[in-house]
Amino acid sequence: MATNNSTTIVGAGPTKAAAKSGSQTQPQPKLASAPIRAAILDDLASRFIINVPVQERNNMIRICFQMELAHWFYLDFYTCQGFPKCGIKQFAFQMFQHIPFLSKHLDQVEKILEDWKSYKLTVPTYGAILISEDLKNCLLVQSFYSKSSWGFPKGKINEGEDPMHCAIREVKEETGFNATNLIVPTDFLELTINDQYTRLYLVCGVPQDTVFVPQTRNEIRCCEWFPIDQLPVNKNGNMVKDNLSMNGNSFIMILPVVKRLKKWINKKREQQQDDVFEGKTGPNQSGSANRQQRQRHKSMGDLDQQQRTKSSGSQQYFPNNQPQILQQQPKNTPNENYQEFTAGMGDPNVSTSNKKPNLQKQLSQTTNNSSGAAGLNVSVGRSQTKRKLFDTVTTKEDRLAIFNENKTWLGFKLDYSKFFQ
Repeated sequence: MATNNSTTIVGAGPTKAAAKSGSQTQPQPKLASAPIRAAILDDLASRFIINVPVQERNNMIRICFQMELAHWFYLDFYTCQGFPKCGIKQFAFQMFQHIPFLSKHLDQVEKILEDWKSYKLTVPTYGAILISEDLKNCLLVQSFYSKSSWGFPKGKINEGEDPMHCAIREVKEETGFNATNLIVPTDFLELTINDQYTRLYLVCGVPQDTVFVPQTRNEIRCCEWFPIDQLPVNKNGNMVKDNLSMNGNSFIMILPVVKRLKKWINKKREQQQDDVFEGKTGPNQSGSANRQQRQRHKSMGDLDQQQRTKSSGSQQYFPNNQPQILQQQPKNTPNENYQEFTAGMGDPNVSTSNKKPNLQKQLSQTTNNSSGAAGLNVSVGRSQTKRKLFDTVTTKEDRLAIFNENKTWLGFKLDYSKFFQ
């Protein structure tokens, strides 16, 4: 606990004699009940401050960034051993007193820290919005010291660092997830708040059963999935998660991008639906299955169309094995057809009743050879035509008269007289 009494600090600094002489000194901040041990200050200085290049030691902004790293290290590895906690200001005063080349700036520590904090607000930050495979949830991280604050994993870019590399690094540090294989350079949301630029890459396809383990200590308390459609878009909005009501203040860090995130997600969902409909590979590889289903339906439609055409009589339909069967049937030559035509007709005493059974037998045999086909082949059609003509033929003399009376043979150019020579 802070006290009003002055505390002796290890290291160089103004002495009591100097104070009595009337020299002006910078007021000391309220320190912890016990100062940080000199051995600990030596360890932190050697890790983060001493190795700063000589030409950069007068750059107080550069020194403060290293001071922040040293402070985080102290909180992560020393306070857990029972050493006193302290803020960045108290920590910086003790470090400036302990390090010789920084002791000359001890009276300006507060101003140096204020300038550094103002500069930090202008450093761009990069991160990522991790989105589940079904595009329904996004990952938020909870700050270690601010339990009611949720945000996206992000952080400040280092000097000379690539923006996308910075986003991957920060996500890895705060969640333990490596987004290298999923991040898309052109998919991101950006905003500027208080002159600080922020870019959040939209990373889709993160498995929802991923185990997130933050790589930093005392920075991220936990990582959880949140339904995107239920995220509030303003401070007055509320949402319920795990039977707990959460207001917009819990999402103050993400409110500026929630509307654009929902809009982007809706567009992404529509695009995936179009890809699946067009047969492209979509979520869960459903594109190929839908494409096969549409092809099957199309084939069945063609089959129905052919069946309807067959029933109307405009086209004959054959099963897949029918053409092979029909091709095996021997075809009669014109002379053989004529012999069938004139068989038994040379005798005027032969009646058509004797020829009918033979023709019907031929017709039945041809039908049986077709194995129950829905339609008859061309030879069967000719047999039916001959049967119709033979039924009307009674004598040898009038067997050609039927060709003039039947309209089916109008325009037929074949001269049948040569068959009777």
